[in-house]
Amino acid sequence: MVTATVVGTTAVATTAVKTTAKVTTATVATTGKVTAAAITSSGDVAALSMESAARLARTGMVVLVDGSSGAITELPWKEGLELYQAAQAGSLRDGLKAARIFRDRKVIKAAFKKAVDRKLRLNSGDVVELLR
Repeated sequence: MVTATVVGTTAVATTAVKTTAKVTTATVATTGKVTAAAITSSGDVAALSMESAARLARTGMVVLVDGSSGAITELPWKEGLELYQAAQAGSLRDGLKAARIFRDRKVIKAAFKKAVDRKLRLNSGDVVELLR
C-alpha cells in the first residue's frame, strides 16, 4: 500500500511518500502531472535517475529529494542560493553526507564535508538528491 500526503504553504510544498507494504513501483500524480518515486520490492527508495529528476524539475524552484525516505521538498529558488542553505531550509537537514545535483542533463556530485561543495550555487530547476 502506498500513501501520499501533499502539504502546501505559500513558500514550501512538501510531498511525502510512505510505504506500508512491499511494492515494486509507485507513481504519485499531482494535478495531472506525474511525479515518480521508484521503490524496490524491499521498500527502499531507489536512487534518482536522470529521467525521474527531469520530471521533478520546476522552473523557479529547487527540488530536494531525501535519498533515504523519498520525501520531496520544493523550495523557491533565489539568486545566490547555495547547496547547504537549501538543505538547511528544507526538512531534510540531519545527517547529510552527500548530494547529487541534477542540472541540464548532467549530475554534479557534492560532499557536505567539503566547504567548497557546501557553497555550490544552485540554479532554478535544479533537483538535488540528498544522501545520508
